[in-house]
Amino acid sequence: MVAVAQSTGPARTGGAKRMVALAHSEFTKIRTVRSPYVTLIALIVISAGLSCLIAWAAGAHWPKESASSRASFDPTGTSLDGFIIGQLFIAAFGALALTGEYATGMISATLTAQPRRIDVYATKALVVAALSFIAGLITGFISFFACQAILASTHAPTAKIGDPGVLRSLIGSGLYLAVAALFAFGLAALLRSSAGAITAAIGLLFVPPLLVNALPTSLNNDVGRWLPSQAGADLLSPMTQAHQFSAWAGFGLFCVYTAILAGAGLMVFNQRDS
Repeated sequence: MVAVAQSTGPARTGGAKRMVALAHSEFTKIRTVRSPYVTLIALIVISAGLSCLIAWAAGAHWPKESASSRASFDPTGTSLDGFIIGQLFIAAFGALALTGEYATGMISATLTAQPRRIDVYATKALVVAALSFIAGLITGFISFFACQAILASTHAPTAKIGDPGVLRSLIGSGLYLAVAALFAFGLAALLRSSAGAITAAIGLLFVPPLLVNALPTSLNNDVGRWLPSQAGADLLSPMTQAHQFSAWAGFGLFCVYTAILAGAGLMVFNQRDS
């Protein structure tokens, strides 16, 4: 048993060092190529800006709101409404993190340096998820505090970070964007085309909710909660509607959709020539 521990120890250490080196390499690629990090900056600025605009509009119309609308008003969810657009930017980021290498031909050098494709794929996915999570947290907290200040200035109800479900929603903003990025990453592995992967991700995350909203309310409620983006976005609000899944159940469903895409992408990435 001692011999086994001695023989496997260096291998495990070498494997850990290899993964750390791969992660550093993937982070360097993203940091030194303009498109991915510009996409993350645009995500933060535009999502937070849109949330502030929505909060201002909600506050301006607050005196005219009906009693039922006031009772269902969610100041936390309102401050995170900008993530509707943010998911488009994170989809582009998730796709470009992989397809950018195919576009430049760098993928061949990457796979020559590290022939274990599963390690390359897993490391890329990990870096994409980590950066998306951080960007989501930054966006969520900026949006929340800015929007609460805007709502307070209009005498509309506000939320505090210590209120039930608020901190979970803010952390959920990072989790939601991390999984949305991996959703697009899986599509990128399947399609190997920036335009194709981004279009497919937007088509699956953004368009279906718009179409479902045109359906009668009962059918909208029944179908809408199964859509990937709407299921994942349940985590962005402390309030749960009767027709919705619970926050973690909806997010879990979004994770299942993403795992299927990412798993299929890995199979293709592992078999297809670079």
